[in-house]
Amino acid sequence: MNNKLMLSALVSATAFSFLPPTVHPATHAQTTQRKQTSFWERIAQIILRQPEPPIKPSKGGSRPIEMLCMVSPDAPKETRIVWSDRPLFIWQGNVKEIALLQQGNEQELWRQNVLNTKHTTYTGTPLQPGQTYKWLVYPNTSSPRSPTFVSFQVMEAPKRNQITNELTKLEAQLKAKGAAEETIAEEKAKFFADKELWSDFMQQVYSVKNPSPELLKLIEDIPKQLCSGTSSSRGNASTRHERSTPSTQPRKFQTPDFLKKSGISQSIKN
Repeated sequence: MNNKLMLSALVSATAFSFLPPTVHPATHAQTTQRKQTSFWERIAQIILRQPEPPIKPSKGGSRPIEMLCMVSPDAPKETRIVWSDRPLFIWQGNVKEIALLQQGNEQELWRQNVLNTKHTTYTGTPLQPGQTYKWLVYPNTSSPRSPTFVSFQVMEAPKRNQITNELTKLEAQLKAKGAAEETIAEEKAKFFADKELWSDFMQQVYSVKNPSPELLKLIEDIPKQLCSGTSSSRGNASTRHERSTPSTQPRKFQTPDFLKKSGISQSIKN
């Protein structure tokens, strides 16, 4: 089984392994909640508990007060591909402003003050399919410093349109069944995880206005653990003048060893 099939098996197994043969109306809410809890906990094992997590934050800063960690879009060896034309930015550290510019053009498309938050959604003009952008982060320091950045590319139009159609159909089916907001976010997160679109996966994780305790724990744990070094994710934040333009080919996801060695795959099926 190749890497992508292994991830697909994990997501599919999570979706079906907790559906009981008969659901009594009185216990439907509890059953739905158990299903949600099961998925958030198991996806956390992919992101946080393997030797090579699929999300690769860009880290920088020589002193604790200057530490900066750009979580999503992240910085794998090749440029991160994203589906959303209004991506979510997630970071850790003392940041004053973030901005966005298109690669090859030094004029900023958008800038926002972010002193009181650690994540925000891009609110400028929709980004263009196939184009590469630089997400710039300006640290909140007493002396001026060059911004650090991470590059990402919006998916090419044909593939992006296909995914948009699939998502529209999926969401319509869920709403027709009366699915709750978190259930819809869960199913869309599964969809993106199966396609290894981790920036878009993260956007779904953060999209729920009133998350369950299990989802809230995942939201808190992802940036904290990936940036603190409790996972083995590595990356170096770069200044605008130091980093060369990376390849725009999607990064191949590596099947985590824990799926093969720790019995997680079997436990999901049981």
